Amino acid sequence: MDFSKNNYIENELGKISKIKKKNISYNLTHSSPTTFLYPKNYNEVKKIISYLNKSKNKILIKTGSCSHGDKTNLQKSELAISLSRLKRIIKFDKKKETLTAQSGIGMEELFYYLKKRNYTICNIPGGRAISLGGSISGNVHGRPAMKNYENFGDNVISLKVMFENGVVKLVTRKNKSFYKIIGGLGLFAIILEAKLKIRKIENNTIEKITTTIQNKEEFKKYQKNLKRFYGYINPFNINELEGHFIHFIDKKDIIKKRNHELKKYLLFNFFNFIKLWTIISFFINNLTLKIFYNFLFILKKMSGKRIKKEIINFEKSIYFIDYNQVLPYFFRGGMIEIQFSVGLNKLYNLILHLKKISLNFNVFPLIFVLKKIDMSNKNYMFNFPKYNFSVSLLFSKKTYNNNRSYFKNLYKTIFKNKCNLYVTKDETFVENIDLKNKRKLFKSNLFLKN
Repeated sequence: MDFSKNNYIENELGKISKIKKKNISYNLTHSSPTTFLYPKNYNEVKKIISYLNKSKNKILIKTGSCSHGDKTNLQKSELAISLSRLKRIIKFDKKKETLTAQSGIGMEELFYYLKKRNYTICNIPGGRAISLGGSISGNVHGRPAMKNYENFGDNVISLKVMFENGVVKLVTRKNKSFYKIIGGLGLFAIILEAKLKIRKIENNTIEKITTTIQNKEEFKKYQKNLKRFYGYINPFNINELEGHFIHFIDKKDIIKKRNHELKKYLLFNFFNFIKLWTIISFFINNLTLKIFYNFLFILKKMSGKRIKKEIINFEKSIYFIDYNQVLPYFFRGGMIEIQFSVGLNKLYNLILHLKKISLNFNVFPLIFVLKKIDMSNKNYMFNFPKYNFSVSLLFSKKTYNNNRSYFKNLYKTIFKNKCNLYVTKDETFVENIDLKNKRKLFKSNLFLKN
């Protein structure tokens, strides 16, 4: 869009800072030329909304490099709003343990602001590119998590938002709109400010424990005694659930909550795993993947069954990362992520079945992750996952495009087991929002999500 050729845009939006640049999706699967608007105050946001209403254009709100769902990108409009200039800390209240901030502030900046004052919030996502508004719109998961604070939305006390008619309103939990905006994926309003519940850091260290799980019986014992963990599954061990898992325990609760069964298992250092994974990614294919996974687990078996615990800083447990660190070079063509949640009664057999599908089609995920988290009991618009257990499968875009039969069987299996599906490609697809209702929202709303 050339602003100099459109008098109306120049008159209405001429003073608003704007940059035309290539808008690349976080997972590198899509790019498009986009004009980003950078309003410096709420009046400029209102001017943009007024223009959209008159011109019947739609817009993507993308303050960080992720957008809601981490993979969304604009394809049907040349405009996007970045709220990165609206990043002021409005109020920090120690007495009431609350903080009010503008939505454009990055989560990393907010984390360090609170940490300097010995405070934190729950469910901080681990990406440097994520904003406060994005965390609320996506209703993300993160660390630390605790009872009644399972999603990022559980931190939110109230929101100041701007609706598509330009009206600014304070929305609290008593308002029905509150639960649509949190997890609303940017569809219902522009989030301007948020008032959050914060908590004092009583102890700045936690214990990180990583264990090896080699079969169904060990997994049953492990998951039964832990509320939260995540682990990497070996997709090439077809007959067993072989993987390594990591969880965190508050230092003050180590003696109370330590699971003595964990002494049967082996520590595998998570950060060394990431380094090894990045190195082998330069030579990635099904054969090298298989060699890598087998070598990894043979080493662990040879070294004996033991557990080693590591006391780490609270800050290190959050570990903010850039996508260049997360996505090795073989992802440059793009990454497809498929997530789904599943009930415990179907989990083990489903994982084995997915491995067999991979063997039959000779298609294996680059990364196979299993998570267990607490679910929020709040009725947010988007509250993934539906069950406590979720699985993430990561594939290269090339693999996705060249193996349609495999993915057709994969989706069929996921739906057959009544899993809650979440696919991130060129855009985000959310199965647990009613599709009929979703189409109406996307058609009528100013805030575009392709």
